[in-house]
Amino acid sequence: MIRFLKRWLGVLLIVQSTAIGLAWAQDPVSPEIGLRDLTGQKLDFTGLKVFEPGKEPSDFLSYLGDGKPVLLGLIYFNCPGVCTVTLNRTLLALREAGELPGGAFRLAFLTFDGSEGPELAEAKKAAYLKRYPEAQDLRFLLGGGSSGSEIARRLEFNYRWNAQAQMYEHGTVLYWIDPSGEVRRQLLSKNLNSRDLKLVIREMSGQSLGPWEFHRRSSAYRWKRSWLAGAVALGAGILAGMGTFGVRRLRKRRLSGGAVS
Repeated sequence: MIRFLKRWLGVLLIVQSTAIGLAWAQDPVSPEIGLRDLTGQKLDFTGLKVFEPGKEPSDFLSYLGDGKPVLLGLIYFNCPGVCTVTLNRTLLALREAGELPGGAFRLAFLTFDGSEGPELAEAKKAAYLKRYPEAQDLRFLLGGGSSGSEIARRLEFNYRWNAQAQMYEHGTVLYWIDPSGEVRRQLLSKNLNSRDLKLVIREMSGQSLGPWEFHRRSSAYRWKRSWLAGAVALGAGILAGMGTFGVRRLRKRRLSGGAVS
């Protein structure tokens, strides 16, 4: 009986630890294709220029920041798929949160494709301001020369050209960057919602939200917590089943007069 319980206890620990591991692997900044978590790292953007159509190129941080944090998305303007999803989710979440770019923060989308020109940025901005007229400070940026791709490289945002599909393959992420160049948060656009954006804007506006409080309040943590609850319930269910089976086995042996090991 003792050997039996030890065997099943080992199985339980393996199953439960696997489930918990999967739960904690679902982190808000877990890597997608070509992404790595840079939260808390200060990056050097020296010498990298960006510009809007009709304006002169300026240093990346000084142009964007004006002393304000920046919510930055890396896209390309001719993207037929995920870039559009990222744009729409971001602007819709900001609308639902009641937050407007230009006040406490800047909102910008930078193309990493150096072949794209000002006319594409202008067309993209016009289309989105028509749909989201409240986002007047929305910026679609180009990198002079190779600056766009170099900013993507320093953010370790990797992508590749798919010749067969005639499109770039890349991840979908928003970077909260403070005026010093530190990446304060990364948000995967597939998980983006108004609650999490509001939390980050609060933090970037000077309200202290430590890592634990941010995760506790964010929807990503609530989803992760449901995974953990499921893992605990699974372990309890297996343990209860083991106990019931073990008791029945013990009774059967006693009734048959057999020895119990």
